[in-house]
Amino acid sequence: MKTISKVLSLGLVLVSFSATISAQSKATANASAQLLTPLKIERQADMSFGTIASNQVGGNVTLGFDGSLTASGEGVRIMNSSTGQAASFLISGEGSQSISISHPASLVLADGSESLTVESIMNDLTNSNEGSYVLPEGGSAILKIKGILVVPALAKKGNYINEGGLEVTVNYN
Repeated sequence: MKTISKVLSLGLVLVSFSATISAQSKATANASAQLLTPLKIERQADMSFGTIASNQVGGNVTLGFDGSLTASGEGVRIMNSSTGQAASFLISGEGSQSISISHPASLVLADGSESLTVESIMNDLTNSNEGSYVLPEGGSAILKIKGILVVPALAKKGNYINEGGLEVTVNYN
């Protein structure tokens, strides 16, 4: 009987060890990723201040988002047949997503060694030269850019162009 008791006791000890050894728990996690529609920007129209006459005094020409031109100062005149054009870009991406928009606040237009400056450049989506904007549900928006052309006194006749272009950068936030 003592032998049977010892064998049973030893068996219980082994069973309790094996229960302790095999006591384990498991959990599983899933991995996922969401890919957004690629963000794109395409030029629709170039910025144009039209045809301007200037004299010894100089002045400014303001280009509106709608392409309107307004001369200020005694030294500049917008020619009657001249029309302006705000720069325009089509932005497309994932609807309802926040994006950042940035572009220069000023540009230099040159004709040989002569130059003019475009200042106060801003876009109609952030009312600045940089900022955030939430794309509409459809995922696309038109971005328009305006500015003020500074025509210095005694500016020379020419076709003034910004060779580097007006670069606009968009990124998801």
